[in-house]
Amino acid sequence: MKFNIVTILAFFQLTFFVAFAAPISSVSGSLSSYVLVFENGANTPQAYIDKVKRKIQRLKGKITYEYSTVLTGFQIEIDDARVNELKVLSRSGPLSKAGKNKNSLETFYLEKDSQVSAYI
Repeated sequence: MKFNIVTILAFFQLTFFVAFAAPISSVSGSLSSYVLVFENGANTPQAYIDKVKRKIQRLKGKITYEYSTVLTGFQIEIDDARVNELKVLSRSGPLSKAGKNKNSLETFYLEKDSQVSAYI
């Protein structure tokens, strides 16, 4: 069986694309799952919750589940490189004389989602 140079080059070009280009593009747009919980639960102002939702969307993240029964918050998918930009919205500023955060109604916790087990 004879192959011409064009066929051989096309084969190597396709092999290169599959072997190198595909993994590189999937790594750069990788989303991770995080859990975001508002510190004050149902007492968190709705305007602040909406502000956090808009920020998630602007950062190309998506809300995959909303918690509203026991916790107030979301499960989100977002690029790991953008997480710090989201954390800026959580107010962890100076404490008041009473020892509470002055902006405590606008505080959330953000952690990478993972499986948790209880060993008994």
